[in-house]
Parts: sequence; structure tokens; C-alpha cells
Amino acid sequence: MTNINELLALFIEYKTEYTSIDSCIKWAENQLEADENIDDPDIILLAGAKTSMEANDFIKKILEHYMGNYVTKDRFCFGKYLVRIYDRYKNDEYTPERIEEILRNIEIKFDYSFEMGYLYNFSDLIWMNGKEPFEKEFEYIAELWRSVNSLDEFNQKYDEKISKSHVVR
Repeated sequence: MTNINELLALFIEYKTEYTSIDSCIKWAENQLEADENIDDPDIILLAGAKTSMEANDFIKKILEHYMGNYVTKDRFCFGKYLVRIYDRYKNDEYTPERIEEILRNIEIKFDYSFEMGYLYNFSDLIWMNGKEPFEKEFEYIAELWRSVNSLDEFNQKYDEKISKSHVVR
């Protein structure tokens, strides 16, 4: 599948930024127009989806088929989204305050039945420890997410000692 990462990026944007699912449907339409993956029934059905719920189901099937079951899980999507937030921060598009606002909105949107301790560390780092510890932790977490291809891989590589070393005592 040549453009599956593009669909994943659009899906993550849909899940985290409150954007329309229409861009995911358009992705499927473009696949069919380019005569790519025209034998995949889920892509055909996604291109014809009429509701967000219907499209969401087909997107999940497509992503899980080509990339694995983990890619549609909230924690994986959130981690990959952190990379986008970090890149925007490094390009001076976001301030620490804006990042905190984004993280609060994500916390409300997602079901946090998983351990996301570093999510809360960002707020503490920003307001209690200053900009440098915040930037070190943000870089560590974002680059870790950038380098992994699964939630299991993230869990194996994440080192709480490194995160704790960013806190000024």
C-alpha cells in the first residue's frame, strides 16, 4: 500500500484535532481515481461512506489490515500526534501554553484508561520547572514516538528515569 501513511496521518488528525472525516474519504476516492487498490473492498466502501461512523469503521479496517491492530488505538494515535505538536512547537507555531491547551483537550476527548504519566508531566514541567526541562522532556517523548512503529515498541523503549531526569529538583 503506497499511501497508507497518508491515511494514518489524516485519521490521527481527525481523532485529535476535531477535523472532518471528509479528508479520509477523499483519500479513498483519490486511491480509486489513481487506479490504486481498486480491488480492496474497504477502500471502495470508504470512498462511498455517507456517515462519519461508517467511514470511521472502514478507515480502521484499512489501517489495521495494512499496518496492524495497534495503529487505530487512542494511545498510538496520541503518541504520533505528539510528534506533530512537537514539530509545530519547534517551528514556533505553538507556545507551551498552547500545547497545554491541546493536551487538556485531548485528555477530555480520549478515554484515558491507559497510563499516560508523561502527559501530566508536561504541565508540571511548564509551570513548575521552566522552559528547559519542558523542552527536554517534550523532545524525548516526541522523538521516541517518531522512532517507533507500535505501542509495544514505545513501551519497551520508554525510560521513566530519563523523564524524571528532566524535572528540576
